Amino acid sequence: MPESRAVKRLFTCAILAAVVTARASVPAPDSERGVLEEAARTMFEQTNVQRVDAGLQPLKWNGLLVETSSHMAVDLKDRNDLSHTDSKGRTFKQRMRTSRYMPYVKVGENLASGFVKPEDALKALMKSSGHRKNILNPEFVELGISVEEHFVYGRVWVQHFGRKS
Repeated sequence: MPESRAVKRLFTCAILAAVVTARASVPAPDSERGVLEEAARTMFEQTNVQRVDAGLQPLKWNGLLVETSSHMAVDLKDRNDLSHTDSKGRTFKQRMRTSRYMPYVKVGENLASGFVKPEDALKALMKSSGHRKNILNPEFVELGISVEEHFVYGRVWVQHFGRKS
């Protein structure tokens, strides 16, 4: 009888060790969030390099624009879509009019997908005339960026530019 208990204990310990090892290899949601936030910050810095190289002032990081870009990135992820219209059918400007960023003078939105590295996403945005226009618009003074992992599109990058009144 004692031998069977010892065998059961060893078996239980082996299973627990396997579970702990398996869990350790899967990134925790907080660590993945940190990776995505770091990618957004890197894109922010690289966006400012583009602006300074073009003779413009660097943008300031704005938490309210991070909030609005995050809502859009999560919305895109949740519905497996890539569009400037959200799941409620609202355009970017309609969403911004109900945001905490009000009142504003000017806002803009860039979306990119399928790029793991921020520099690759930014290169693609700079190759698109409309997106490049937002990045290099001297009227914008603030920026918020969010990144989400998307089931279909890979990483989705959302840039929200603004100037408050």
